[in-house]
Amino acid sequence: MIWTWDIIRRIIEVLWLINIGFAVWTVFRSRRDIASTWAWLLVLTVFPYVGFIIYLFLGRQLSHDEIFAIQTEQQKTREQFLSKQHELLKKHDLLPSEDRKPRARMLTELNLTNNDSILTFNNDVELFIDGPKLFDNIIENINQAKKLVDVEFYTFYDDELGNRVLKALEDAAKRGVKVRVIYDASGSHGTKPAFFDKLRELGGQAQPFISTSKKYWFTTPRLNYHLHRKLVIIDHEIGYIGGFNIGDQYVDKSKKFGHWRDTHMRVVGQAPIMMEVRFAMDWNTSSRKSHLPEYEVDWLKDFKLKPATNESQVAMQIVSSGPDSQEFAIRRGYEGIMLVRENTFIFKHHI
Repeated sequence: MIWTWDIIRRIIEVLWLINIGFAVWTVFRSRRDIASTWAWLLVLTVFPYVGFIIYLFLGRQLSHDEIFAIQTEQQKTREQFLSKQHELLKKHDLLPSEDRKPRARMLTELNLTNNDSILTFNNDVELFIDGPKLFDNIIENINQAKKLVDVEFYTFYDDELGNRVLKALEDAAKRGVKVRVIYDASGSHGTKPAFFDKLRELGGQAQPFISTSKKYWFTTPRLNYHLHRKLVIIDHEIGYIGGFNIGDQYVDKSKKFGHWRDTHMRVVGQAPIMMEVRFAMDWNTSSRKSHLPEYEVDWLKDFKLKPATNESQVAMQIVSSGPDSQEFAIRRGYEGIMLVRENTFIFKHHI
């Protein structure tokens, strides 16, 4: 067979058409927003075959068996509270009298619908913008823990602060407290799994979030889907949530970064239980391949919403987003806040 330019051109055309067919199948087999769909379709068609390698690392979504999971009975329990809250919201009975405004009701219902965000009432909130003070409080509360400590961070560095927090967790585990740690392997670059060996020996558990685990890089070679949550839950009633990570740079001990300004909250009340549910879902997702015991939240069956006991307590919903949902709950929440308030101030460390 003589290879002429005409034959080579036709082969290239056939291969390009095959590439387009695979590109369409690859992009549309997963649910995405319109901008993402067209962007990936463009990459896969303009860069034949090479585009698929790029997609392998940056475009793949989590498969259905990796999507965040909570047991059926546990999910039913949450849904029971959600249905009750929807009914109460229609009657204006759900919100405190000073918050019974149409826009406030709209935002509350938006979060209930988009994210199953149960509204809790009896929450005392303390704001932190100073890293050293924040972590002194976190470590003090861990040292006082009696039942459980759940820690979930994008960054958990093996440095001075990281070892201070780890020591508190090890001491808690030694006292018989149930200790669990989830961290992002990429965000905690330089922190080896052996860093948590002593904690494991004392009965604690630690694992990287599954989509960034180096152990499974060959089967899940994704550069996206990192774990960016920063949560600490103690004894079902104390919760820390915000923007600080665990590392010396967050407590002003890095010449490169200098003073680190961020925002974090300490919440005491029932909102930490909702943080714990989110932690349980992340933990169980990762446990599917690490084979660590699943996080059971059977106590949710006895969960009852408590009213605020004083005027300083605030109502709160815990809203989260991730690859388990295409509802863009956090984005929709920001948009809802802007509609509710005439003036809105949003602090965001990373733009």
